[in-house]
Amino acid sequence: MVIEREPRILARVACETLSTFFTDYHRARGVAFEVGAVVHSFVGRGGAVTGVRLAGGRVIDCDAVLVGVGAPPNFRIG
Repeated sequence: MVIEREPRILARVACETLSTFFTDYHRARGVAFEVGAVVHSFVGRGGAVTGVRLAGGRVIDCDAVLVGVGAPPNFRIG
């Protein structure tokens, strides 16, 4: 399951055609997408994550979470 805040995956870095290509590619291989979703919190038990709670209150069950956040690059020229 991929949970994406934007209305489509890769919305900030790719055109809609490329975004659709990758969405369709991964969907055909069993990946589910939840777009336009805001993560509110993680649910856990015994020190392990068991779900992701969305802003609307729905919980998506899971065994693990990988969080990707944007950040400006840290580089020097010269």
